[in-house]
Amino acid sequence: MPRLRGNNIREHFLALGQQTAEPYLSMAKEFVDAELPEMPVSWVLDRPGWTRYGRDGAIDQVEDLGDETIVSFDVEVLYKLSPYPVMATAVTPNAWYSWLSPTIFESPPIEALDPPQRWDRRPQLHQPHDLIPLFSGSTPRIAIGHNVGYDRARVLEEYDLERTSTRWLDTLSLHVATRGITSVQRPAWIKHRKNKREKLLRESELLSHVQELAEASGDLNLVQSVVEHSATIEGELESAQKTWEDVTSVNSLAEVAALHCGYAVDKTIRSRFADDQITHPSMLRPELHDLLTYCAHDVRITHDVYKKVLPLFLNNCPHPASFTGVLSMGNSFLPVNESWERYLQDAEMKYREMDEGVRKALRVTAEQLRKAGPIENDPWHSQLDWSPKSARWPDEESSLSAASTDAPALAAASSSGHNEDTQHNHTPSSDTPAWFAPLEQDPANLLTTASQRYLLPLLLRLSFKGYPVAYLADHYWCFKVPHDMIDDQVEAHGAPVELAPRDEHLESCLDTSAFFRISPDGAARKTKLVGPSIKKLVTSGELTSPYPELLSSLTRSDLAWLESQLLSCAEDLQSRGPQDDWGMQLDWTAQGSGKLSVSSSARSADPCVQPPQRTDCSFSQKRSPKLHRAQITARGRSGIGISPARPRGMARTLPRSTSQ
Repeated sequence: MPRLRGNNIREHFLALGQQTAEPYLSMAKEFVDAELPEMPVSWVLDRPGWTRYGRDGAIDQVEDLGDETIVSFDVEVLYKLSPYPVMATAVTPNAWYSWLSPTIFESPPIEALDPPQRWDRRPQLHQPHDLIPLFSGSTPRIAIGHNVGYDRARVLEEYDLERTSTRWLDTLSLHVATRGITSVQRPAWIKHRKNKREKLLRESELLSHVQELAEASGDLNLVQSVVEHSATIEGELESAQKTWEDVTSVNSLAEVAALHCGYAVDKTIRSRFADDQITHPSMLRPELHDLLTYCAHDVRITHDVYKKVLPLFLNNCPHPASFTGVLSMGNSFLPVNESWERYLQDAEMKYREMDEGVRKALRVTAEQLRKAGPIENDPWHSQLDWSPKSARWPDEESSLSAASTDAPALAAASSSGHNEDTQHNHTPSSDTPAWFAPLEQDPANLLTTASQRYLLPLLLRLSFKGYPVAYLADHYWCFKVPHDMIDDQVEAHGAPVELAPRDEHLESCLDTSAFFRISPDGAARKTKLVGPSIKKLVTSGELTSPYPELLSSLTRSDLAWLESQLLSCAEDLQSRGPQDDWGMQLDWTAQGSGKLSVSSSARSADPCVQPPQRTDCSFSQKRSPKLHRAQITARGRSGIGISPARPRGMARTLPRSTSQ
C-alpha cells in the first residue's frame, strides 16, 4: 500500500485531487478576476488565419495564440454547407484574436456540384474544410467556451494522437451542475417565463397609462404617488420569494447570461449563418465586420458567465477531484480509421432497408385485416373505422394523389384545375416527377388557389427568419429550426409543434430540428405565404427567397403575369432534386410508374370501396396515430385488448368480470 498523503484517507484523496487538478485549477481561478482588453473597433478582413489585436493597439498576423495560457473562445459555422468553421474569435488577458477561413477568400464554383450522399460527412472542396490552429507546444492551457465541445471539434491539434496539454472548460456544463434544469422541467420553466413577462408588461402598461392621466390632469401629488407605487411594486417583485423557475434556466448562452449576469443578449444575427441563400462562404465578405463583432460579443458574454458559474461550481463541488473530472470529460476523443466512412454508409443503407421492411410488413398486415373484415366483439378491431370509403383514382385528382397522405400541401396543389377537358400544353414523360407533371401539362396550374396555398412557397424555396418553411397538416405553414437554436424562437412562436401522422415525410428531420408555427404565439395558423398578407413579412426581411424580385411580386393579388417565372422556379427545383428542405416535401415518384389508369365509365360504374383505416393507413414511427390509423394488431398482456386513452396514452380494456 502507498503511504498516505496526510493523516487520514480524506486528506490523502484531497492531496491526490489537488495534484491532478493543478495547475489548471489555479489558472481557472485567476481568469475569474482577469480584466479583459477592450474589443477592437475594427477587424482585419482582407486575409485568412489569425490576427492579434494587442492592448497597445498593435495588430499582427500570427500562426496561432502563441504563449497564451487561458482563453475564452468561440467559433461560427455555416452548418448547412460544412461542419468546418468559417470564423472564430478569442480573448485573453493580453489581447483579442480573430480567425477567418481561407475559403471566404476563394471564388465559388462556376457549375453546381452534385450533393453528397446522406451518410457522407466530408465537406465538398469548395466549402469550408480547414481546422483552426489554436495552440502549439506542450504548455498547460485552458480554453473556455459555452458548449465548448462544439468549438473543440474544430481545433486542429485536438486531432493529433500525441495528446496536448490543453484542457477545455465548458460554461454550459458548469451551469447545468449548479443552476440547470432537466428536460421534464423545461416546459414548466418556459411557461413560467412567458407568464412572468406578460404580467410585467401588463403592469408596466397600466402604470404608464395612469401616469399619463395624472400628468394630463396636472395633479403633481398624483404623479408622485404613481412613481412611488411603481418603485414599491418593483421592490416587492425583487423581495418576493423566488421559485425554482426564477433561479434556473435552459442552456442557451442568452438564457444563461440573463440568469447569471442579468442582461439580455441579442442573437438575431446568428440566423445569418443558417441562411439558405448563403451557398458559399465568399458571400459573407460584405458582412464580415458585423459577424466577427457578433462572435466577439459571444466570447465576452461567455467570460461574464464564466466569472459567475465557476465560483458557484467550486462552492457546490469544492473537492479538487470534481474539477479534475470536468476537465477529463471535456478532453476525450474517439480514434477512427478509414473504415468509419464505410460504417456510416452501411448503417444508412441498413436503416433504409429495415425501415422499408417495417413499412411493408405493416402494409401487408393492414391488407390482411381489411380482407378478413370486422370481427364481432373483438376489442382491437372494434376500435377501427370500418365505414366504406371510395378510392381516389389518380387521373381524377392528380399524379400527386399517391403523396396525399405524406404531403398534403402537394396533393392539393396539383389536383386543382385538372379534368378531362383540360387542354395540355405538354405530355409528361414517364420519368417526370409526379409533382411536376401537372405543371408540365399546363403551366396555368401554377396559378390555381391550391397551388398558391401549398406549392409556390416550396418552388420559391422560402425561408422564415433564415429557416426553411414546411407545411404541416395540423399547423399549416411552419419553419424548421435546429435543436441548438430552439430557445431563440420559443418566446415569439411558443413551444415547438408536433407532427401529425400525415407529416411522416418530415419525421427524419426531428433528429436534428424542431418545427414552429410562422404565426406569433397565440395567433391564427398561417394558411398562405402568397398574396398581400405576406407583404409585411417580406418588407421586414423575415420572409426570404433565392428569388427576391419574384417574392416581392407575389405580394400582389394578380399573379397571372408571373406564370413563366414561376415555371422557371419549378424547373429549377426539379433539376435540384429532392435533397434539400423544400424538395423533400414533394412527391418525386416517376409519372406513370405504378399508376392506375381507368376510363371514366369504369370509374362511374364500379367505384372501389375500402375501409378508411386501409386507405388512410399512415405508419408513424414516433407517435401514436389516431384510432383509425396504424394501431391494427396491438395485443395486451394476458390477451387483454389495449386502446388509445387520453390523456394517459394506451389503456387496457378489461371485461367486467376481470375488473371486479
